[in-house]
Amino acid sequence: MTDVSMNRPVHLARRDQFYEKALELLGEGSFSEPLSERVWRVEKLINNLKSAYKEGLYAQRGIECGVNERNFLKVLELILDSAKAVQAMVSHENLLEEDKSFLNQFLGQSLDEINEDENTYRKRAEDILKGVQGLTRTVHSAFEKVRKENLKSLSKECQQRYEKTISSFN
Repeated sequence: MTDVSMNRPVHLARRDQFYEKALELLGEGSFSEPLSERVWRVEKLINNLKSAYKEGLYAQRGIECGVNERNFLKVLELILDSAKAVQAMVSHENLLEEDKSFLNQFLGQSLDEINEDENTYRKRAEDILKGVQGLTRTVHSAFEKVRKENLKSLSKECQQRYEKTISSFN
């Protein structure tokens, strides 16, 4: 039988790097940037969080991992779900920016009312994103603790594989 945990250091490194990339995206940009940039940033954020979560699951295969590592995956899932909520709000804003006429025709609302709806979606997305940013700041020290625990649990050879994967990550 194959030892599925043999690639654990690679998956841990990839989890950590995808999470770090997501943190960079959360720290960059603002809601004053053009909508197309925000759409791109949120999509990239979600892709990195999905990848971090997936790699975290792969890293846990075939071993009994610690409670902190399992809890970190739950936190990743929470952050990912929140990012998806931001994506929904940005998508709604984008839809209204591209074509307001369908709402005007369907609901009989004035363009001023529809513009107000568009601004509401932007504000909701911004509020959710601020919550995610606050959560990741709070989680940072716990994440570093999990990373150190993971590295400490690896053999010297596996630590080298972890570091090699980190340094080759793009």
